[in-house]
Amino acid sequence: MDFLITQHALLLNYGQIIVEGILILKLGIGTVVSGSNTGLVQMDDLADRAPQFAAFFIAPNREKVLKMVQMTTYRIPNCDGTINRTGCYDLKLTDVMTGFWPSENGAMPPDEPVCGFRGQRCSYTVEIAVGATVLALIMLILLLWLLRRHCQTRALNKMPWRLFSDDFRLIDEEAARSLLSIGSSNTKLSNQSIGGSKKHAILGVNTHATYRRFIQKQPLKFNREDMVLLTAVKDAIHDNINPFLGMAFNDKEEMFILWKFCSRGSVQDIIYNKSMTLDEKFHAAFVRDITLGLEYLHLSKVGFHGLLSPSTCVIDRNWSVRLTDFGLATMLERWQKEGQIQPYKAEEEEEVVKEKRRGSKEKSCPTAFDRRGLKANYNIYCPPEMLKNREQNRRRRMDQSWIQQSVMRRQAGDIYAFGIVMYEILFRDLPFPRNVDLSGQFDSLFLAFNWENLLNYCLFRRKIKGCFGNNK
Repeated sequence: MDFLITQHALLLNYGQIIVEGILILKLGIGTVVSGSNTGLVQMDDLADRAPQFAAFFIAPNREKVLKMVQMTTYRIPNCDGTINRTGCYDLKLTDVMTGFWPSENGAMPPDEPVCGFRGQRCSYTVEIAVGATVLALIMLILLLWLLRRHCQTRALNKMPWRLFSDDFRLIDEEAARSLLSIGSSNTKLSNQSIGGSKKHAILGVNTHATYRRFIQKQPLKFNREDMVLLTAVKDAIHDNINPFLGMAFNDKEEMFILWKFCSRGSVQDIIYNKSMTLDEKFHAAFVRDITLGLEYLHLSKVGFHGLLSPSTCVIDRNWSVRLTDFGLATMLERWQKEGQIQPYKAEEEEEVVKEKRRGSKEKSCPTAFDRRGLKANYNIYCPPEMLKNREQNRRRRMDQSWIQQSVMRRQAGDIYAFGIVMYEILFRDLPFPRNVDLSGQFDSLFLAFNWENLLNYCLFRRKIKGCFGNNK
């Protein structure tokens, strides 16, 4: 290629084609010719073409090729290529693009870092202060959490309603009868109705108690509202309120709730015992006592009963009705939902069997036990809106919060239950027709309420104003 270019250049300069090699070499030294496609062609002292170069930058994230440097040849002055055997040409570099750096935006880095080579121009006081503050806050939160756990543990240990398994012992029904017969002047009527509860315990030395037992699967967790409510239940003192003796938990794999035992059973045991005759004085006394007890709960720190039914209205030795099992229904339901406790199934089944046997001995009406609950089924005493709330909580996932009911709505639910209890006291039957399925859904039970019996009773006693007048 160089030979052809040299011959072409000689043709242009001398007008003839030279074919002698040595002559071509001598005449071609320093020849310059302009090519059509190759640009300017210069021959050095060795009859070689002096190169023409350019430097380009190809970025991996760019499509455009950038020309950086143009390299042109120039002859070295006072140079004889035949002596030093060089071409006597060198490259001259000319920057086409200045201030370029192969970064993403092409900007060159500063001559010196912003903070200096040793960081002497920057102060990290703010960053250090912020980091120290954040670390201090984390440690403070951790310390407060540990302190709260410690205070909760101390509070649980100092709770007046906290019991331990060594504080009480369970006794059977025969031992309970023996305990009642010692130094007792009970009548025949009281002895035959030793109490609706078949679960007896002795707390301390001689405190006769009845209990509810649950299987405890996890340690119970109390929030502030739970502890305040339990303390209020423990402090509730009234002639028509059954004393709450305490709760045993986190001690063994069982949880116990203890209430004071009342020897004459419950209102349910009395009104469904067909061998007993109840006159208006009994009716009035039962309704009055329940009303006074419910009024006390609604005005106290407890605020509501939550589980009112004839079986939770117990009768003491003086024939006074006392409300029991109050205030704890929602808490127990939440613990069961969270899997912390579950009912003691064997004990409940045994109680149902004993209740059936007892009903046959007392010559109750054939459908008495079947129609009243039924004893453990408190849905018939719960208004529809409360049942819907309970069903919503039952269907919620474990990570979802529990839907709480206001105290006012719980009080309204107590009044609903009190109306059904009062009906049972007056008519010794449930306020629903016998063809109503009480084990199903209860949203429409209100429509099936036997208002005719209650209206006829009020008309007969000429107490329309007293029954329906002051509706406040």
